[in-house]
Amino acid sequence: FDSNQSCAIGNVHIDGTDPNAVAKYLFDKQHIFTVPIVHEEFQGIRITPNLYTTLGELDRFCEQMELIAKKGLPS
Repeated sequence: FDSNQSCAIGNVHIDGTDPNAVAKYLFDKQHIFTVPIVHEEFQGIRITPNLYTTLGELDRFCEQMELIAKKGLPS
């Protein structure tokens, strides 16, 4: 593997939110693809930025997660 063409995988969870609802909102309203993970030991949404993910896309994801953390999921 070329380390310059590799990236990370992460799991993010905001207390009090349903990973399925967060993933659905991000995809339906923001066109951000994530995978909801609900496991008996942990839960959250899996994010997998890659070589083709722009900094702007990462910023948009972070902005949406900050809004959800502060105000909850929009109706």
